Amino acid sequence: MLLERLKNYRDRGYATAVKFDELAGSEFVERFRTLFLPRLAPDFVRFNARFFERVYTAHSGERRGDTLLRAIRLADTQILVDRVETATDAGLAARIRADHVQGDWHEVRAPLALAV
Repeated sequence: MLLERLKNYRDRGYATAVKFDELAGSEFVERFRTLFLPRLAPDFVRFNARFFERVYTAHSGERRGDTLLRAIRLADTQILVDRVETATDAGLAARIRADHVQGDWHEVRAPLALAV
């Protein structure tokens, strides 16, 4: 039923996205990779940088994270990383080859123009 509704949403021209945060458990991630991703192939998968901090701290987690990223790329889905706040976060986004990055680290602060 959910997949039918999402298909209808896409048929109307809307993009689909899935978001992972640091609370996403490994069981959910594995189910997403094996069941949901191949059937829906969302346009975007959005991660926050904290998700990868947790995943890439353990050796088995690193393999699981790399497997998830390969599956996302095979589905022709774009990867967005948000909450990029430090140089470490920016390096992580570069390592996973994120298509889009969002966060304070990349914010450009232009000087205020003085009114004359």
